Amino acid sequence: MALYRCYFLDDKDQIACPAEIIDVEDASEAINKVSEMLKARPHYYSAEVWDGSRRLFALRSQIQNGRKAADGSTSMSRSTTTSE
Repeated sequence: MALYRCYFLDDKDQIACPAEIIDVEDASEAINKVSEMLKARPHYYSAEVWDGSRRLFALRSQIQNGRKAADGSTSMSRSTTTSE
């Protein structure tokens, strides 16, 4: 198991609450879990997944951008961060 941190951000890209620790097998599973968490928390604008001091992934909720689907689902915009 690996530990990752998840930060939920507001519409000004400021951290909106304390970090949540995600205990999963790998980074892919952490990203999927945070994506589901963000869908369940529409009051947050975006979320980031961190491994130590490295940001692995950023997710932006499309609900906040006025793009809520007709069935009520949330589409997610994903961006990755790579480091060398």
